[in-house]
Amino acid sequence: MRTLLFNVFGQLVPSPGEFAARCQIADTTYLGVSAEFVRQAILTDPVLAPVNYVNDLFDCDDYVQYLRTRMALLGANRRLAAPLAVGFILTAEHAFNFCVGPTGQLTLINTQSDDRAVVSDPSAFAAFMWVSNANRVQSIYV
Repeated sequence: MRTLLFNVFGQLVPSPGEFAARCQIADTTYLGVSAEFVRQAILTDPVLAPVNYVNDLFDCDDYVQYLRTRMALLGANRRLAAPLAVGFILTAEHAFNFCVGPTGQLTLINTQSDDRAVVSDPSAFAAFMWVSNANRVQSIYV
């Protein structure tokens, strides 16, 4: 997991040497999960509805953490062998979820957006997350 995340997100942190400090991998193994499954979980969860957005109280960082927790509970309730590969990325300005599919495909999801936009092309991740010198990746958690 660390190698996959480093290969995709390593160049988006302020310096490659900071990746280890910014990336937290909580478990030893993960189960791949399709981006469509995760996106449908977002779309059907009333807590994650766009109308629940409240600036600074329940905003993008709260949406991504809630989804990560929901996916963990789903795995626990189904007695899966390992947690689902769903994490989140915090930038200086926004937060996004990501998932790793069964074949290792990494997908970013703008969980708090109205359309829950997704992108699976790593070459488009920086633009999707608006990464710039002013909006660097602050933290990665899975």
